[in-house]
Amino acid sequence: MTDMTASFTRPARHSSASDIVARVSHWLNVARSRRALAALDAMQLADLGISATEAHDEASRPFWDAPSHWCR
Repeated sequence: MTDMTASFTRPARHSSASDIVARVSHWLNVARSRRALAALDAMQLADLGISATEAHDEASRPFWDAPSHWCR
């Protein structure tokens, strides 16, 4: 009997330095955007069509928790 497990293992994915830099840059941008959102007053949020609750909920999310379509 032959060992079939070797044919089902995936090769390790190695991130390049540019992948890591891009990911960290994205996270910094998300964090900055959420801090800016948290700093908006009620009038500015109304101009954007966002409630204070929605803004608070989004600003409270961690920087790594961003929708995939935010990635460039």
